[in-house]
Amino acid sequence: MDAKVGFCWRCNGKLMIIHKCTSCHTAEYCSQRCVADDSTRHGSVECRLWSPRKCGGCTRTVMSQRSRCSGCYTRWYCNTECQRKDLELHKPYCNMWQVITILAASKPKGPLRDLPYYFGNSFAKDLLNLRGNEMKSSSDDDKEFPCQLSILLAASGDLKHAIKTVQSLPPAYAGRVLFVMNDADPFVAARNILILFMLSTFEHARASNIASIYLSLRLTKEDYSILQGALSALIEMDPSQLKEKAGGVIEFKDGVFNDLREVWTGWSKLPCLRKDKKCADLDEERQRIFHSTPLAESSVRASLKFVPKQHVPSIKEWFKNGVIRPSNCVQSSLPYYNPTFTGRSHDVVISPFKRSPASWKFGYCVSADCATFQIWDYLDLIQYHALDSVTEMCHEFTTYCFKENITLMKKRRVSFKMMTKNFTNLGADLLKDVPYGFDRIYTSNLIDFYGISNVIQPLEPLLSRQNPHSVLFTETFNWYAGINGAVEPDETGMLKLQLLASRDLGCSLLDFIGMNLNIFHEYYDNTDFFTCYIRGSRLAESGQPCLKSNLPKWSEFTECHGLRMHDIHSGRNSVLPYRLRVNARPVNMLRGDVRTLEWSRIPATNCQIT
Repeated sequence: MDAKVGFCWRCNGKLMIIHKCTSCHTAEYCSQRCVADDSTRHGSVECRLWSPRKCGGCTRTVMSQRSRCSGCYTRWYCNTECQRKDLELHKPYCNMWQVITILAASKPKGPLRDLPYYFGNSFAKDLLNLRGNEMKSSSDDDKEFPCQLSILLAASGDLKHAIKTVQSLPPAYAGRVLFVMNDADPFVAARNILILFMLSTFEHARASNIASIYLSLRLTKEDYSILQGALSALIEMDPSQLKEKAGGVIEFKDGVFNDLREVWTGWSKLPCLRKDKKCADLDEERQRIFHSTPLAESSVRASLKFVPKQHVPSIKEWFKNGVIRPSNCVQSSLPYYNPTFTGRSHDVVISPFKRSPASWKFGYCVSADCATFQIWDYLDLIQYHALDSVTEMCHEFTTYCFKENITLMKKRRVSFKMMTKNFTNLGADLLKDVPYGFDRIYTSNLIDFYGISNVIQPLEPLLSRQNPHSVLFTETFNWYAGINGAVEPDETGMLKLQLLASRDLGCSLLDFIGMNLNIFHEYYDNTDFFTCYIRGSRLAESGQPCLKSNLPKWSEFTECHGLRMHDIHSGRNSVLPYRLRVNARPVNMLRGDVRTLEWSRIPATNCQIT
């Protein structure tokens, strides 16, 4: 489901000869062996989702995707006669699905924890996928594609998505990319600008040092000196000087620059020499966070049973010390803590963030569910350079990505506008800088906290009307909260999933003792439950009572403020996958229920790339 264009859905190898799934005609493989090897996983969810549907009344193939029961949208029919024939048998199930939809409508939104997300809880993604979109029609891979593309990260978090997008640009793309990165948290914005400032002003030889500052809790004397030099330079700057020093590729807009200066100042003054008595014990603070988060510890134990054995020692070592360094570095040469892993207290929950950064006592504040070695797709790591040590692989790949970004920043083909606003207040002012709108808008999982309508409404005017490939992404990590009792399989269903997993992974049921549910969700089709979530969420936003009589029709919950949701039953998403393969990425410790929806304009006619 999330294989890259031109790569095998099983082994991730480049496609020389294409073997397609004969049922859904969507999945592509490099050989018949990969077709067979992937039949259990693919056949459990994706193929069922995209293959022709059988009529609930006569079992013939349904020709139209729109021929669904309008009560639950889980059953397909040839016509009204077939639906009438199936009414008595289907009615109890239809009522059940409608009740689940009402539950989804009634579930409360979770509180938005205002923590400094220096590392998000999902790996980096290419937000353009040019080969599958703007460049898809190009028959000549060497053909230049001159244009400028603009990406808005409305709640950006850290830099990884932007870094990965730049690294993923095809060689044939000769244009420019503008990133507008907005995050209301000045701690996150300050760290992003610090890393970008170093990338824009340093040479390739320093990429490894920047990677260590970005990833590792402990630093060499050289790294710490480089970091302090960058902090000192930033503290003395105003926004115009920052832009000038960065060669015009970094611009700070529409925020309080003094808040960022307070963060940089706090980091520069923090005692970080580990043997210094005044230095806080960041190792102890970090371990306290892990031990106070039971799910984090249990997830680690479960993951170590699942990752390839050669990676276990390096992962255990990282959980002890948080170090991600090149292979030639020894622990005794890391005398300093990394101050950029500190900020306001971890246990504070406030929203929106209004307090001055200087008023906080800086302490270790990276959430326990954010492991720095997981920021990249494991499939990318092993394809670039497979090593026994996960942390060394991570450092090498980060260094490589940073070098690619340095190259394009120095050529001014990549630029960044940084903002610290609430996403609802980005407004039409952005269109002065990006008059044609944004080709991609990424909202992370804001809908988990604000709802679909409240996220799309303020951002829809910013989506490009000129580019037929422009999309807005909404992710959800917590959609099943409140209906998890219905979503999760029962004991019999769980055993079936374990049998499928054992067949696919070539292991016994005993190997799954203590394993978390994510491993088995690879073979679990909960798409109907997810449809209930979307429908229920839209009902809740309508302000109507949560009653069966008020359940919205298909077009009413898949269209929102002029945008239409890509129908997940009709094929893969155009840019970001609807769901990720979990078992292909044992090191990433993915949550098997994360879903990504793509929203595009209605209708997308008479468009042209500008």
